[in-house]
Amino acid sequence: MHLDIDSAPTHMNNYEASQAHYYRGVGLLEAEKAKEAVEAFRDSWALDEHAAAAFRLAHCLELLRDEAAGEWFAKAYEANPNNSNGAIRYAEWMSKRGEVEQARAIAQRIINRHTDYGPAKRLLEQLDS
Repeated sequence: MHLDIDSAPTHMNNYEASQAHYYRGVGLLEAEKAKEAVEAFRDSWALDEHAAAAFRLAHCLELLRDEAAGEWFAKAYEANPNNSNGAIRYAEWMSKRGEVEQARAIAQRIINRHTDYGPAKRLLEQLDS
């Protein structure tokens, strides 16, 4: 389903418009159209700076092998540092770029909140080996 944002009702507020762009991006990503999804997630972020849009945008850029993914993982983390999935993806990104201590600190914060969070445990084990 393609949501035509331009023909959306004029009474749509920023939150609603942001969500419309976000879900359009989700659909494009599911259709394996990461490049097009990037624009939808950017549009969503521009209207409402929410972690989900930044995280999905980072994921798309990562799929496209675009170094800007790291910036967007950081924005997602800053928007919601308590989201363990977004936080661990940011930590993994930093680890791949040699920012080991920062990655370790984020993974440890996740473990402090969720002692059984497997991805954070695995990253810490990898960083300690």
